[in-house]
Amino acid sequence: MGIDLNVLRAQCEHTLERSDLPNLGERIEGKVRDSYVSGKRRTIVVSDRVSCFDIVVGTLPSKGQVLNQIAAFWFEKTRGLAKNHLIEVPDPNVSIVQECRLLPVEFVFRAHLTGSTSTSIWTAYDRGERVYCGHTLPDGMKKHEEFPAPLLTPTTKAPMGEHDELTSRDEILERGTMSEELFDAAAALLGGLFAEGRKWAASRGLILADTKYEIGLDDDGNLVVIDEIHTPDSSRYWYRESFERAMSKGTDPEALDKEYVRRWLLEQGYRGDGPSPEIPVEVKVEAARRYIETYEQITGQAFVPVDDTRIPTTASAETSGSDPAPHATAQTRRPPMAEFVYQPLIEHTGDHPTEYRRLDAASKSVKTETLGDRTIVRVDPEALRLLAAEALDDVSHLLRSSHLAQLRKILDDPEASENDRFVALELLTNANIAAGRVLPSCQDTGTAIVVGYKGENVYTGTDDADALSHGIFDAYQTKNLRYSQM
Repeated sequence: MGIDLNVLRAQCEHTLERSDLPNLGERIEGKVRDSYVSGKRRTIVVSDRVSCFDIVVGTLPSKGQVLNQIAAFWFEKTRGLAKNHLIEVPDPNVSIVQECRLLPVEFVFRAHLTGSTSTSIWTAYDRGERVYCGHTLPDGMKKHEEFPAPLLTPTTKAPMGEHDELTSRDEILERGTMSEELFDAAAALLGGLFAEGRKWAASRGLILADTKYEIGLDDDGNLVVIDEIHTPDSSRYWYRESFERAMSKGTDPEALDKEYVRRWLLEQGYRGDGPSPEIPVEVKVEAARRYIETYEQITGQAFVPVDDTRIPTTASAETSGSDPAPHATAQTRRPPMAEFVYQPLIEHTGDHPTEYRRLDAASKSVKTETLGDRTIVRVDPEALRLLAAEALDDVSHLLRSSHLAQLRKILDDPEASENDRFVALELLTNANIAAGRVLPSCQDTGTAIVVGYKGENVYTGTDDADALSHGIFDAYQTKNLRYSQM
C-alpha cells in the first residue's frame, strides 16, 4: 500500500476547497465540511480544507476523501455501540446523514498528556497548572505520558472563526448548557466509543491518544453520534513503536494526523493569530501522506484517490477572467489524461425494448468538431458530471471483494470453459480500469463509452452528435447492465 508522492504533488493544485450545490438545500459552511440541509436529511461534502488553532490554514490533497472514508469506516464498525447519523456514502467526499439537533458541547477524551496548542493539556501542565477541565493532575508526569484512565475534557462548540473554550462537567451543568442526566449519558456512551477505538487501534499497531466527538438528539430524543469519528482531524494517532521510542528518548512521536501541520506552523511562529503562512507543497504532500497512511493502517485497505471531478464548486474569476459561474465544475484533481479514443457507434436497427432517452438540450450538451482527420466530440461538463456519477454507481459492483473472488475462482478452475475464462478476464480488466477511475461500460446498443475529464477532447469515429447523445444517456441510465458484453 502507500501512494505515489508525485500524484499528491500534482493534486496540490486541484484540491477541493469549497463546494456549491444549492439544489441540495440550505448551505452551512464549517471549518472543513460544507453541509446542505433539506428537511430531515443533511448532505455533507468533506472538503480538503485543513484547520489548525480553529482557523482554516489551507488545503491538503485527498484530505476530504480520507476523512469521509475513515469516518464511514468507524460509523459502520461502532454502529452496535452507539447510534450514529450516517445513512449512505454516495461519493468518496460526500455523506448523507440524518439531521439532528446538535448539543453545544464537544466531548474530548484524552488518554495521554500531550498537545501543542495554547489550550492543550500538556501546554497547561508545562506552565504549572494542575487542574484542567475539572481534573486534578499529579506532579511529575512527562510529556506524552499515558494517564491511569482517560480524561473527559469537554469544550464549548464555537461558531466558525471563533475558538472553542475549555470547560468542565460542573461548568456545563452550572450554566444549564446540558442537564446532568443528558451529559452523563452522553459521556458514558462516548467513553465506550473511545475505549473501542483505542482497542481497535492497538490491534493495528497504533495508539489513539485522544479524540473529540460531537453528539446530537434525533426527533425521539435519542443520542446520536454526528459529524465525524476517530479521523486524523478529530483524533491523535501514533504508532506504538514510535511512541515507545520517543518516550525513551524524550522526543515527540511521529504524528499521523494534522499535528504534523500544527508543528510546522508553530515552527514558523504562527499560533492562530492573523493570516496563516502559506503551507509549502512538500509539507502538504507529507501531511497528506500521513493522513492516507492512517486510513490504510486503520482500515487495512489500500487508499485509491479520486481523480475525476464530481463536486461542483464556485469558479474562480481570477483564472477564468469573467464572473464566477454559479454551477461551474471543479477542476480535476490531477493533470489532464491522454485523449480517450471511442469505438464507432453501432447503429441500432429493428425493434428495441427500451426507448432511447436523450440528454436535455442534446444539441448543447454534445457537439462535434473536426480536428485534422478526426472528429472531436465535446460533452458539456455538467452533462459529463451526471454521466460520471451514473457510471461510478454502475461499475461499483465490479470492485466488490466477493465479486473479484468469484472471478478468481473461475480463472483458477481448470475445468472452466473458455467462454467463462474470457468473460472473467474481461471483467477483471474492467475492474482494474474502474479502480483507476476510468470507467468503460458497454450496453446492449453496442456503444463503447468512456468518461473523460472536464475540458478534454474525446475522439470518436462518428460525427453524429444526436446519436451520440442518445447512446451516452442510454448507457448511463440503463440499470442491470450486461457486463458480460464488456
